[in-house]
Formats: sequence, structure tokens, C-alpha cells
Amino acid sequence: MTQTKGSPRNPGRFTKPLPREQWQAPSAELIAQSEEVRKILRKGMSIFDYFLEKERNQNKTGS
Repeated sequence: MTQTKGSPRNPGRFTKPLPREQWQAPSAELIAQSEEVRKILRKGMSIFDYFLEKERNQNKTGS
């Protein structure tokens, strides 16, 4: 395999998962957003519907 300019010499080093002690806990914002997405999915809607609705709500409130 030919190495191209800018590519890592050992790409396997970058594909290994982080050790568990380096993991970060999810933020409260991420947890809340994940629950909102799950609710939308349970209603039979898609992830795209979730973000469309979120964008509409932001446009209404001006945030």
C-alpha cells in the first residue's frame, strides 16, 4: 500500500477504541436530546422528523 501525503503511517493506531477509563459521561443535554429522539421514533416518525420539528420550534421562538 502506498502512503499518500497527510495519511498516518499506522492507521490501525487510530481505529482502536479508547480504554474505558478515558470514556466521558454523556452530558445532560445529550441525554435529554436522546430521550426526545426516542419519543419521536416510538411515534413512528424518523430522526429527520425530529430535527425538522426542532427547527420549526426554534424559528417560532426566534432562538
